Amino acid sequence: MALRTEITDLIDSQVPNYMSTDEFLQHVELPYPPNDDEIAYLRTKYTAARAESDYRNLRFDGGDVTANRPLPVDIRVGHAVLEVNLDRNNDEVTVYQPTHDALNANVNLQVGNADVANANPVPVSDAAGSLTVDQETHDNLNANANMQVGNADVANGNPVPVSDAGGTLTVDQGTHDNLNANANLQVGDADVDAANPVNVLDTNSAAMLAAQQDIETAVELIDDVVGTIGANFSGKVAVVGGQVESTIPDEEDDTDAAPLWLDPFRRLVIAGYDLGEDALGVIDRDPALMATSQPGGQDTLTDPGDGDVDNVEDFHHFTYQAVVDIGGCTDIVVRVDGSLDGTSYGVMSLDSTAVANAAYTNNLVTISASGTYLLIVKSTKAKYLKPVFVSETDDTDATVTFTPMFGN
Repeated sequence: MALRTEITDLIDSQVPNYMSTDEFLQHVELPYPPNDDEIAYLRTKYTAARAESDYRNLRFDGGDVTANRPLPVDIRVGHAVLEVNLDRNNDEVTVYQPTHDALNANVNLQVGNADVANANPVPVSDAAGSLTVDQETHDNLNANANMQVGNADVANGNPVPVSDAGGTLTVDQGTHDNLNANANLQVGDADVDAANPVNVLDTNSAAMLAAQQDIETAVELIDDVVGTIGANFSGKVAVVGGQVESTIPDEEDDTDAAPLWLDPFRRLVIAGYDLGEDALGVIDRDPALMATSQPGGQDTLTDPGDGDVDNVEDFHHFTYQAVVDIGGCTDIVVRVDGSLDGTSYGVMSLDSTAVANAAYTNNLVTISASGTYLLIVKSTKAKYLKPVFVSETDDTDATVTFTPMFGN
């Protein structure tokens, strides 16, 4: 920013008439506001003026106040006038001012000609009476003090006594959130414990009897809901779960709680001790306790090939449902293969009862129309079974979906 002549000329001519930059800016009327460079120029003028004379800022009668030219002061008492020339380095002046509002000075408060400090505090006395602080609220009145009882600080050994004055002690607390106390719950002036419990009594006997009746009614309904084997068997049988184990589980310690043992097909397994083998063994399962297997996962084949392998070692009856979409084919051929080791497979014997659109030849089933067909394996024991889509004739768009079902 540039210095403007209109501003600098006023600064040069008017600086001697004012004591500071702020006073200059307050009283001198400038043609327009000074910029930062002009303010810096003005401050430089006052810095230079102070360097020339310690008395540059105080003037009277057109000249500076100096040690050889002191400021004359008239002191009037009644009609008498006392003229005094004050030398600021040697003289003192006492000013009587009714209030402090118009009198400002930078001084330290002293007691005994020494500044007030922690070691030299301002003494405050109640003059053998009482010391009153006119303060409507405590918010602006602060003091660093300890609460005392009997001239001793309050502590665990010297608590503040609280009394109900022969009546009741009331705490005005809207909620318990901010009211905390470390106390034991008591009944009959004794702490609550196993021998002195809190008595809970429902004085509404009618409601208590009604609740009891509801419980008794619910218990009576249990037999109707659960039922027994042989009575409403299909709809009212309690379902008991257990832990599925494909092998004999580990032996439990005495008194340990243990779940029922179920095989992977959710049938209850009963184990006993074989004295001859000196070992725990599985007892033949009672067919009445065996659950019928649910249908297995579906396996859809869009080209001739093998379906999923199923482990059937625990079952005696095997059925595969084949849902056929013949497409543009004249016919398709399916069969069921079995294995004892899961590696080598042979064709299983099927129930060849005549079915429309299905012809049985050497346990191969030739199907000539779309529909659902059952491949029933005769009671021939095998450990593994799998359905097979053998072939399709005159086209390649037939699909077969196999669903297994096994039981005992």
